[in-house]
Amino acid sequence: MRKKNVLMSAIAALAFAACSSDDVLLEQDTGIVTNPTGNAWVALDIKTPSVSRSRALHDPNKEDGTAEESSVSTVRAIFFDASEQLTDDIELTGVEAGNPGQPNGGVSKPFKVDAKSKRILIIANPGAGFPAKGSFGTGASYSTVNGVLALSLGADVTQNVAKNGSFMMSNAKGRLEPSVSTTDGTDADLALYKTEELAKNSPLAIHIDRVVAKVRVYVKQESDVATIANPKWILNITNTKFFPVSERILTWNEDPANGGRGTCITPFDQYKIGSYRKDPNYDNQNGGLDYMVISNDVAIVNDPGESQYCLENTQTSIHNLHQYTTQVLLKVEFLPKAFKKPHIRGIKRNAIN
Repeated sequence: MRKKNVLMSAIAALAFAACSSDDVLLEQDTGIVTNPTGNAWVALDIKTPSVSRSRALHDPNKEDGTAEESSVSTVRAIFFDASEQLTDDIELTGVEAGNPGQPNGGVSKPFKVDAKSKRILIIANPGAGFPAKGSFGTGASYSTVNGVLALSLGADVTQNVAKNGSFMMSNAKGRLEPSVSTTDGTDADLALYKTEELAKNSPLAIHIDRVVAKVRVYVKQESDVATIANPKWILNITNTKFFPVSERILTWNEDPANGGRGTCITPFDQYKIGSYRKDPNYDNQNGGLDYMVISNDVAIVNDPGESQYCLENTQTSIHNLHQYTTQVLLKVEFLPKAFKKPHIRGIKRNAIN
């Protein structure tokens, strides 16, 4: 009987030890903030389009980017809660922005944000007309913030969103970050940390991309029937409206439902969401009033090989018509070889007395 009591005591002691061990495991602190009050820490690793690539889609005709197209001078970090209502709008200092780059970027100095924050929008080099920090007000929706520049910027994008050394860039995903993984673009909650050190050790990587496209046209001067000289070109019917973050979708050729390749071909789109962007005119064409149209040949000034920047034109399938798609206008001096110059030999001149 005594032996039985001893055995039962040993079993009870083992059970107690097991429970204590489980409690220790459950109470381990990950450092991630779960209380949505007060502030919490976050660090970023912002990755820009590479200096060695642009968003040209057709290999091998990739156009090398320049330092002026890739540098970052100002970064706005705009945070939203799980319902996509604004919680914080911060203009980052240089150290808080880190050293945006590709492929590794640079980890920023951690900074504090509202603990309710679950999503983030990065705007690098905000263009002309983008509201200053604090203009939106707490509680503004993401759609409101993203629609703020759905207005006309005029003909020359190099004066605002494509200004040398200050190209506007935003989330390459075409949506708020973060995502479930580097290959799955499904929305995920932002991890915020209790201490600066914990945030520094777990930075959020975000790829950003330019809001403009870059076009370069080459002219091959060949003709059996004419002499071609002095070629010039320019883009026509260019978009004047854009969203700071344009939603990405598959193009017709990328969509497997159309017999397409089934994968996206946009550089740096690690989620393979699509190459096509939805702009403010996507399903609301306005009789051509939302586009810049070239009206005379005086404006056709680009030499072959020169570049021009533009906001991309996108539209629904029913609006995918010639009048809404970006065009290239070409101007050349064209002299048919069959055309004979005036024959002056043998012309008699009368002397003037």
